[in-house]
Amino acid sequence: DTLCITQDNWTVIAAVPEVINNTRKSKEQAQILTSEITSGKIYHVSFPVVFSGLNWGWVDIGYSLEEYNKDVASLYESILIFLVVVLAISFIYSFIIAKWIVKPILVLNDAAHDVASGKFNTKVTIKSQDELGQLSASFNYMVKTLKISDEKLRKSNEELEERVKQRTHELNQLNLELDTKVKEEVSKQSQQEKILIQQSRFAAMGEMIGNIAHQWRQPLNTMGLIVQNLETAYEMNMLDEKYIYKV
Repeated sequence: DTLCITQDNWTVIAAVPEVINNTRKSKEQAQILTSEITSGKIYHVSFPVVFSGLNWGWVDIGYSLEEYNKDVASLYESILIFLVVVLAISFIYSFIIAKWIVKPILVLNDAAHDVASGKFNTKVTIKSQDELGQLSASFNYMVKTLKISDEKLRKSNEELEERVKQRTHELNQLNLELDTKVKEEVSKQSQQEKILIQQSRFAAMGEMIGNIAHQWRQPLNTMGLIVQNLETAYEMNMLDEKYIYKV
C-alpha cells in the first residue's frame, strides 16, 4: 500500500501508477510526467529510503506544473511589482538627491552670474560640511577678494583720473604761459624789426642828405671864393665892370 497525500486530503492506494513506479530507482530521480492521481502534468521526484543497507521504500513528491506556472507567474508579477516600486522609489529618491545636490550648484551659478555683472555684495549660504559647503566658503572668499580688488582698482582709477586732470591743467597753464611768451617775443621781434627798419631809413636819409650837402658844398665854395675875390678887388679898387664880367 502507498500513502498518497495531496493538498486537499490524503488517501491510501493499493497500487502505484506505472508511470510513477518507473521512476523508482536506487538513486534519486526527477522528471516531468503525467500523473494519473492528479490528472495533470507534474514535476515528479523520487527519493529511495535506505536504512541499514535495506531499501524500505520510496518517497515520491509531485508538484503540479499548473500550480508551478501559477506560482511562477505570481512570483514574476510580485517581482515586477517590486521592481516597479523600487524604480519609483529610486526615481523619487534620485530626484530628491539630485535636487539636493543640484540646488546648491544652481545657487552658485546664479551667484557667479551676479558677480560677473559687478554685484560684489553677493554671498552664498550653503550650510553643509561636505565639498559643496567648502566650495561655498571658497566662493564667498573669492567674492570678498574680488570686491577688495575692485575697490582698489576703482580707487587707483580715481587717483589716476585726478592726476590726469592735474597734469592736464598744468599743461594748459604751461601752454597759456608759452603762448603769452611767444606773443611777447613776437611783439618784441616786431618792434625790433620796426626799429631796424626806421634806423635803416634814417641811415639812408642821412646818406642822401650827405650826398646832397656834398653836391651843394662845391658850388657854395666856389661862390665863397668869388665873394672873397670881389671883396678883395673892392678893397684894392680893382672892382669894375670888366672885372665883374671876368669873374
